[in-house]
Amino acid sequence: MFKKKMFLMLALLTLTISVTSCANKDNNIGESAFSESSTISDLESDEVFSIVAENTIYESNEVKSDIMTNREFLRLVIDTFEIYSDESFEDDVEKAKFWNILDVNAEIDENRLITPEFLISVSMIATGYIDNTASINEILNCAVKYEVIEKASILYVDINNAKEIVKAARHAYLYPDMYQ
Repeated sequence: MFKKKMFLMLALLTLTISVTSCANKDNNIGESAFSESSTISDLESDEVFSIVAENTIYESNEVKSDIMTNREFLRLVIDTFEIYSDESFEDDVEKAKFWNILDVNAEIDENRLITPEFLISVSMIATGYIDNTASINEILNCAVKYEVIEKASILYVDINNAKEIVKAARHAYLYPDMYQ
């Protein structure tokens, strides 16, 4: 139990530093959970666990159910953008490479949890509005233009809402005139 608490406290400290250093004062990112003067001792242990658990693998190796693996996410993209596949992970990867959604040299660990960067990149590249050589900043700006995310920051890419992000990207693909 002590080991778990120490891990959570260290993770919270890291998360606190990340949020407070990356947050823009004008949009108050993260202020609901942290302020610049917050310390670990200011939060109850249950609060620490719930904040850290948002993007962390639990000790029992169970993950939050809304966070997809690369395999599940790629399947979602293939289905949403109506790309024919035999539904195997290998075929999904090959189809994504064929349609330039993934780089031809990309190696994807099917059991790894998606990252915000992978989520927004694959979703936006699937629209065809940006290619797989674009920088993450170009992809984020494109996602804002087509109202897939609110602001051009990786902080606005919520891996818990992968389905909504892919659905919004598909909408942008189908109705580009709405965003001109």
